[in-house]
Amino acid sequence: MQKINFFNPRARLMRISCKSGLFCLGDTLIQSMNTYPVPANEEQRLKELYAYNILDTEAEQDFTDIVELASYICDAPMSLISLIDRNRQWFKARKGISDQEMSRQIAICAHTIAGTGPFIVPDASKDQRFQDFSTVTGDPYVRFYAGVPLVTPNGFNIGSLCVIDNKPRHLNEQQEKALTTLATQVIKLMDERANARRHQEVARLEKLQNTALERMMHTQRRILTILGHDARAPLYAINQMLKITGRTAVSNDDLKSNLELMSNQLGATLIMIEDLLSWGKNHLNSDSGLTLKNIPLQDIVNDVMELLKGNAELKNINLVNKVPVKMISPIPATMMNFIIRNLVNNAIKFTNSGSVSITAMEKDSIVEVVVIDTGIGMGPQQLEHLNRGVNRTASDAAMHDSGIGIIMIQEFMLQLGGDIHFTSKKGSGTAVSVRLPRKAALQLPDNLTLLN
Repeated sequence: MQKINFFNPRARLMRISCKSGLFCLGDTLIQSMNTYPVPANEEQRLKELYAYNILDTEAEQDFTDIVELASYICDAPMSLISLIDRNRQWFKARKGISDQEMSRQIAICAHTIAGTGPFIVPDASKDQRFQDFSTVTGDPYVRFYAGVPLVTPNGFNIGSLCVIDNKPRHLNEQQEKALTTLATQVIKLMDERANARRHQEVARLEKLQNTALERMMHTQRRILTILGHDARAPLYAINQMLKITGRTAVSNDDLKSNLELMSNQLGATLIMIEDLLSWGKNHLNSDSGLTLKNIPLQDIVNDVMELLKGNAELKNINLVNKVPVKMISPIPATMMNFIIRNLVNNAIKFTNSGSVSITAMEKDSIVEVVVIDTGIGMGPQQLEHLNRGVNRTASDAAMHDSGIGIIMIQEFMLQLGGDIHFTSKKGSGTAVSVRLPRKAALQLPDNLTLLN
């Protein structure tokens, strides 16, 4: 397609009918140049316009009222609040015009912002600057135009308030003065709107800060309560056993038994403190630096079993990993380790002998991990209590039944969009199911060898 310069005399005979800034004359593509004056402060002007964050927003009644009033005062069927963007004019409010925006190439308002006062065109069809515009030669058949620049407090012309008629005419002095006054009101409205948005943003940020502070204080109270109740008791017991051992003569067998008991108490306390720190870090900061990697779920279970096998062996409990080899953890490994470790540790605590097995399955992007023990089980009342969810304000008995690990897991489930469910019968063991959503199903390659 042939290109010609827009200001070629032959090209001036064309009719501008395209809103994109590229115009056609038959089969000839015309390389357009600006049909409007560009302000010397164009970049600063645009920056000022964009600071209002008003382009492409919904209609607002306050602005609509102004164009209605402008049309009424000036007895004009069409009126616009036009904001001049880099390559377009966009209408915040309009009357009698169907389009929401037009190319700047056919915007008479683009000429208005080049001046300092009202810009009047009595008859656009007889004005060489505008007579070929599609808005003049076609619908809405613009003839009369009167626009006043929208001048910001910093002195930038970001648009115009204009009235339009499809017949040639003039404004009287009072109408012109009223249009100028209304243009000033448009800028005041825009400033009020921008200030309101800023205040809303400040209020939103303050609310977020207050929420974060409340969550931090809540977490601190929880940690102090747990440390005072659940960590102090076993440490106190160990201290008492050490005092008794040091004051009285004990046989080697009793000493060995006491040391094993103290070691188990201390090991369980250290695990609890580690869990508490992990829970607190995640609870205080949702973006705790944990990243989702392709970690096999079976490996995570093996790590947990290795950590807790000493406790299990003391009670003659067999730990069984039934997790499929290729299944990938749906959440970061640290969080999954925390959940499984607490469930297995709890199962060992309430199982005198037998087994604790861990299995997993996936369906419809939901990963379900189940820990099953052959322990003492639970009655209906305790089971209902756990499935309903517990919190730190529960009674001491309820806290003893559920344990801090279960409480923290339940809070993790709320954060992760998952759930935890208990199935049990007194004397017949317990099954705890944790269901977690997976955003994208992940599978290991067929040739990957896992080290157990």
